[in-house]
Amino acid sequence: MSDASRVKGGSEEMQMAQYRAQLERENDAALREIKSKSAEEIQRTIDEKELMLGSMRNAYDLKISREAEILEEELTKMRQSQMNRIDLERKNAEAEVDKIKMNNEQRIAHYRKNSEIQIDEVRKETERSTNNLNDKYKKEAARIAAYEGQLKEKA
Repeated sequence: MSDASRVKGGSEEMQMAQYRAQLERENDAALREIKSKSAEEIQRTIDEKELMLGSMRNAYDLKISREAEILEEELTKMRQSQMNRIDLERKNAEAEVDKIKMNNEQRIAHYRKNSEIQIDEVRKETERSTNNLNDKYKKEAARIAAYEGQLKEKA
């Protein structure tokens, strides 16, 4: 080959090398830009996912908190209902006890009245018996005195 063709070939090689170097620089710059954009996009996606996850956690915590409040309210209502039921049962039991006490007091009063009547009747009967015995004693004493008087007259 001639010098001119060598120069022309060398110059073409040099142009090709420069072109190749420029393409590599452009490709490197484009690759860096793509990597940068990709990293930004990945970071933005991560940030969005973290926000979404945080939001979901907050929503879940709120839901759990609300469910806990509902359960607490139901428990409070249930406790109140049970306390009302216990109070009602206690009042009913106290009323029943009062009723039994009153019935027993009435029975005792009735028995007391009957026993007083019976005691009064026994006392009256005892007085009558005592009076009868006294009367009989007096009659017998009078009869004995009369008999003794007759015996003394005969003697």
